[in-house]
Amino acid sequence: MDRSTAQCRTVQANAPWQATGVSVAPGQFVCVAADGLWSHGAQGLQAITPFYGPEGFGKDEPATVPEVVSRTGALIGRIGANAPFLIERQLCFISSAYGELRLSMNDEPGAFDNNRGSVHVEILKWADPRRAPSRIDMDPKACRPR
Repeated sequence: MDRSTAQCRTVQANAPWQATGVSVAPGQFVCVAADGLWSHGAQGLQAITPFYGPEGFGKDEPATVPEVVSRTGALIGRIGANAPFLIERQLCFISSAYGELRLSMNDEPGAFDNNRGSVHVEILKWADPRRAPSRIDMDPKACRPR
């Protein structure tokens, strides 16, 4: 199979736009899968701190999160300085940009200090999308430290 080796990274909830060390070029086929629990801080009158997976908090909060989507707490990515995109649990895509893949929790700019937890991410990359398999089995749980 013509692919790079799997890259494993941990994305912390309390820091925006973390470097992965994975360079992406136009035409490359990239898959990102995530697993873990994190939280964007206390919610509601009871001030509970909900923990959830990379798909996000489960409700939209218009006008309080970055321009990508309004799903607070979801895993998002960006390539270089290009626009952010939604990843959640898994996303495979053909890149149209050059740059380093960066990952972040989707949260209000400047509001990362009360976030907790992390997600483990597996990143696969093929230089030629025609060489990518028709079925891609990813296991971000295998990226957890043992």
